[in-house]
Amino acid sequence: MSVLHKYFVVVTVLIAAMVLSACEKTDSPEVVSRQFWKAVQAGDMKTAQTYAVPGSLESKAEAIKTGDFNSEFTATVIKGNLATVSTTHKGTQNGAALEYQFNTVLTQVDKQWKVDVTKTTQSLVPAAMTAAFSGFGQALNQSLSNLGDAFGQEANNIGSLLGQVLNQSIDEMSREMEKASAEISQSAEQASNSGFEMAAELGRELSNELSQELQNAGSIYQQKVNELKAAQLKKQQQTISAASIDGSIHGTAVKLTQARYQQALELYSGDSWSANPSLLIFLFADEEQSIAGKRFEFNAHSFTDGQPHVHLRWRDPDSGEIKTEIASGDYDMSLIFSTADNQGNLTATLVFAKDTTQMSGSFTLKQ
Repeated sequence: MSVLHKYFVVVTVLIAAMVLSACEKTDSPEVVSRQFWKAVQAGDMKTAQTYAVPGSLESKAEAIKTGDFNSEFTATVIKGNLATVSTTHKGTQNGAALEYQFNTVLTQVDKQWKVDVTKTTQSLVPAAMTAAFSGFGQALNQSLSNLGDAFGQEANNIGSLLGQVLNQSIDEMSREMEKASAEISQSAEQASNSGFEMAAELGRELSNELSQELQNAGSIYQQKVNELKAAQLKKQQQTISAASIDGSIHGTAVKLTQARYQQALELYSGDSWSANPSLLIFLFADEEQSIAGKRFEFNAHSFTDGQPHVHLRWRDPDSGEIKTEIASGDYDMSLIFSTADNQGNLTATLVFAKDTTQMSGSFTLKQ
């Protein structure tokens, strides 16, 4: 074999090896995540599917269509054939800024990283919902009151059909109707002076009856609203229990004194979890089963399907604003519930640690 022939063979082998290496190269989890969310943002679900686990996007397409947003990607954690990419979506909702953090979860399919949409939505959906609701603060805990306000506005709209645009309280509406009644009566008197006695009398009767009916309806409505508010307040008081959870969240000392379980475990100080320092723990427990006697124990190396998501809120000592972090893994937690007593009450203990966050204590729950 000539030297030239040998050289040609060596070059050919090297080129083949390079081509084979290029064919086996796989995009990183962050690159795949970036391309996936770019396609979702553009509404190109066909392209998004090429970056997703086959069959995982079809049933979850609506859940991940979160509107206009920009995606940011930070830490990537790879454990075996699973990977998580910390993802932040920033956008607007109803003119207000909206930002939430979650994990894009990927798995390997034929040695290629693909987004597992099912597992990703388990992290995205509660994060997006919490971010959307947290901006409403007290309104979330006074939904019935807001409903009453909405009914009050509808009552004002009914009044506008009678010729007045009313945007105030029921008392003001009554005063406006009394004014309208006087004007109608005056017109009726003028008609009487012109010889239309019957029309004038009917006009006076109609205006008086209409004013009285509106006043009666307003009183009944206000009574019902007050009853509903009282019932809602009583229900909230019945479900809120005492807690004694001490420690710090991101280095800021906190003491959580309230506990409630409604789809998520709420541990907070003040009058609500959304506007005060708090731990909001999504347990992903079966709603039809009691949490009595359950144990939720994880460490920073755990990576299990359905692991609780913990939303941490603390008040920034410099700005005074409430800051939020979402932890879906890389934390130590021991949450143990007792069995229920004769009244259905549970006691529970909690130990939670992540970076500069250290919380521990106990609380009771009313099932």
